[in-house]
Amino acid sequence: MSSKNLTTESNISMASKLSRFLAASIDGFIISLFAITTIGIPIALLYHIFRDSLPFLKFQSIGKKAMGIRLISLNNNNTLSKVSIIRQFYTLVPLFWLADGCVLLLSSNNRRLGDYWAETIVINDGKNVEWKDCTIDGCENKVKLGESDAYCLEH
Repeated sequence: MSSKNLTTESNISMASKLSRFLAASIDGFIISLFAITTIGIPIALLYHIFRDSLPFLKFQSIGKKAMGIRLISLNNNNTLSKVSIIRQFYTLVPLFWLADGCVLLLSSNNRRLGDYWAETIVINDGKNVEWKDCTIDGCENKVKLGESDAYCLEH
C-alpha cells in the first residue's frame, strides 16, 4: 500500500497524519471530560477502548467523525469490537502511546502499531467510498475500494 492510495485502481486515500492526530486529540479531550468524575472513569475507559466500534456513531469515534476519517478492518474475520480492543488496549500502558505515535510519524503509510496489530487502516471517509450491505465471506457490511476490493466494516 502506498501512503496515499490503497490500490492503484481506487481513489480511496489514507487519512493524513494530521487528521489522525486531530481526531485523537478530540477523542482525548472527550475522554478527559468523562474521567473528571469518579463515575465517568469507567465510561472514559470504555469509550477509549471501543470508540471505533459504537454502532450509534456509525462505527466512527467522535474525533474521526469530526475529521471525516474512518477505520476499516483488512481482516474479514475480526469484528470491530475485537479490532478496537487490539488497537486501543495497550495504549492504557503508561507512555506506550508515545511509541505508537512515533511509529505513526515514521510510517510511510500512515499506520500506527495498533493498525498493524489489528490489521486496520484509517481512510478519508469521502464520496469515493461505496458502502455495501451484503454478505460476502460472512461479513455483512463491506466497504468497496476500487472495482473488486471489498473490506469489512463490521460483523
